[in-house]
Amino acid sequence: SFAAPLNAAPAYIVNDIYKKYFRPNAPEKTYLRMSYITSTIFVILGTVFGFFLTSIDMSIKWITAGLYGGYTAANVVKWYWWRMNGYGYFWGMLTGIIAALALGLPQIDINPLHAFPFFFAACLVAVIVGSLMTPATNMETLEEFYRKTRPWGLWKPVSDSLAAKGQSVPENSNMGRDLLNVAIGIIWQTALICTP
Repeated sequence: SFAAPLNAAPAYIVNDIYKKYFRPNAPEKTYLRMSYITSTIFVILGTVFGFFLTSIDMSIKWITAGLYGGYTAANVVKWYWWRMNGYGYFWGMLTGIIAALALGLPQIDINPLHAFPFFFAACLVAVIVGSLMTPATNMETLEEFYRKTRPWGLWKPVSDSLAAKGQSVPENSNMGRDLLNVAIGIIWQTALICTP
């Protein structure tokens, strides 16, 4: 729907950039005003972009295959690897955006759907390298997240840290069911995109 991306843009820009780096102690009204401004800018940009589209099909494929490469890598890894941090997320997303924009170059003649695995792999590498080249998230934050969500995956250092403090957390035993749901979701989404 239109509402989800329209609300996501100001949430990311205002909370993750403006509030964090420019005006951390501004009144809430300032953040609300910035959200309205950001939403308006994105609506205008989307409208202008729409006038230049030659094919809705190619645009959807570009968004799905191009932009989702970065989005998917960054958003999947954050749940399953304790070492993932904001820097890794940033570099994964930036790699995806650059790769998606490169699809628009006339020298690159590849179907966006065929490019997705390469974009995903490049973004995955960027997420891992970006996370490992920068400091890890502090252990207290990771422990709080682990206690609340009980993620499965590569979280042993966090689990061990909690156990050393006498705060062992029961292991999440739903991995098999979750993986089955992911597989069904991938097949379903692929069928929706690839079916004429």
